[in-house]
Amino acid sequence: MTVQFVFATDTLFHTYDLSQQGNGLSIEGIPFDKFILNPGYPIGGRKDYDTPKPMAGVVEGFFSIHNKGLMLYRSGISLEEFPTPGTVTREERTEIISQLNPLKFLVRETEGGYSKVGHCPPLFTPTHVDEKNRLWARQNVNLLDQEPEFFTIYQVALVAQ
Repeated sequence: MTVQFVFATDTLFHTYDLSQQGNGLSIEGIPFDKFILNPGYPIGGRKDYDTPKPMAGVVEGFFSIHNKGLMLYRSGISLEEFPTPGTVTREERTEIISQLNPLKFLVRETEGGYSKVGHCPPLFTPTHVDEKNRLWARQNVNLLDQEPEFFTIYQVALVAQ
């Protein structure tokens, strides 16, 4: 049996083989199209609030489906891409950031290869995998004109293209 995991702020894929004695851990780089790492704290351990920094990338979800790994992530935004403070309203800034940093996906195949990076449809967001290896997603209610009376849950599938 193996355990697979990804840290939210890193670009490494970890596999731990529980059947091996000793060190059954293997680590490989994930071929994201772009992923801005958090630069961390400077020497001295204090955060510098005065210097602008890029928005770091983040892995928002990892799902194991039929021995394939589905990773949902946002790449982050470089300083050059950020809207200049004071030039746009808060709502416009939020819209610009969501356009510059969309939710993307990457699939790690059973053999260890990776799919091409794709953009997640904005209509729904995958939330979990059940015991029958079915992937479930929730509707993005923020795109609707009014609040729905019921939640819509979708059963989605990984389809090779």
